[in-house]
Amino acid sequence: MQKNNQNRNKMLMFYQKDKTFFQLVIIAVIVFAAVAFMKPEKFLTSENMLSMLAQFPQFGIMTFSVMLAMLLGGIDLSVVAIANLSSITAAFIMTGSWGQGKSGTVVILAGVAAAALTGAAAGWINGVVVYHFRVPAMLATIGTAQVFQGISIAVTQGKAISGLPGAYSEIGRLDMGGVLPIPFLVFAICVLALSFLLNRTTFGSNIYMLGTNRKAAEYSGLKVRAYTLKVFILGGILAAVGGLVMMSRTNSAKADYGDAYTLQCVMIAILGGVDAEGGAGKVRGVAVAVLIVQFIASAINMFPALNTYTKTLIWGLTLIVVMIWRMFSGASHRNR
Repeated sequence: MQKNNQNRNKMLMFYQKDKTFFQLVIIAVIVFAAVAFMKPEKFLTSENMLSMLAQFPQFGIMTFSVMLAMLLGGIDLSVVAIANLSSITAAFIMTGSWGQGKSGTVVILAGVAAAALTGAAAGWINGVVVYHFRVPAMLATIGTAQVFQGISIAVTQGKAISGLPGAYSEIGRLDMGGVLPIPFLVFAICVLALSFLLNRTTFGSNIYMLGTNRKAAEYSGLKVRAYTLKVFILGGILAAVGGLVMMSRTNSAKADYGDAYTLQCVMIAILGGVDAEGGAGKVRGVAVAVLIVQFIASAINMFPALNTYTKTLIWGLTLIVVMIWRMFSGASHRNR
């Protein structure tokens, strides 16, 4: 009896510490059950489950990039543009004359490295504009998004780059034992790595401190400039990883792929409990929110009568509902 009481108390303490996570899990279960009830013959199939596991990693990883900027009290609206620019850089290397005569593995690794460097450089530019020029992150990244997309359009002339190495294209379709697609494994690695970084390191603690009270962080001797640049650089790298996953799924790279993901990433981050004022939010909450949005997206796709414009309306209304719910639930206020 005493042991049961202790376990119950531990569960209660964990719930009180992170109510948002438990609320999101409940919502995920409800949404899953609702979609399964409406379209069981389409939703509850192994093919659909594998498809969902392969679909959400690309925008899920980009959401973590948005999350990092929000932890500092801003919003990064350039993640999709960075993802496309990074994937285009990788595609040029993988399909260019440089790779002729070299092994496919070397070419692919070079492309991935170039994409990561491109994402890091784009993130650094965002950080410089936000910190040195004191431009609000949302406005700064709206501008840089146009610049990054403009560069992508200029170098590709608005065309898609295809003809990627077969081994790379297979990554988006491969799975481990018919259970876990490779894109999902990449997403899981990002979740674990970012969770460790934010929750188990001094770097993560300082990010939360900086987002909670910037002046107090400055007075405590925290190097605000360095942390701001590092956060945006890391966000740029995550955006690049999302772009690489998207490229493996589409077997090509283009300047306007995933345009709708910007709205979804912001919505997922807010739904996942990330405080738009900074200093609060957890990776696990965002990960569950990604699943919820994927369930909703799958439900929408199962109704052919819903055209592109209707889907945009649904996502816009969903974002408004999510923000209202977060505001009135009070769960977003410094839930760390």
